[in-house]
Amino acid sequence: MSNVAIIKKGFALFNNRVTGFAEWCIVVCLAMTTSLSYAAVNKYDSLIADFDSKPSVAIANKFFKAMLEEDIMDEKYVLGDATPIDSVCQEFYYWAGEWLNE
Repeated sequence: MSNVAIIKKGFALFNNRVTGFAEWCIVVCLAMTTSLSYAAVNKYDSLIADFDSKPSVAIANKFFKAMLEEDIMDEKYVLGDATPIDSVCQEFYYWAGEWLNE
């Protein structure tokens, strides 16, 4: 369900006098939480799409940095510029899988 649909449902609940203000507040809070988590997911999806179109060490390192900031990785992980691209792909897709299973 999209955020717009959730918010419309919230207004419908608010307009219905049988349900109360509390239900409306819950729906609005859920919509706001969904928006915040969607921003984080969108960041990862964007990096994965960029890497899929043109694998590079720079994109992989951005992805690793984002994962470290979200506490998905325990310590800093940086690939060197001389790392073979097949090794970069292997590490990137391993950690992308970890993020998806998180």
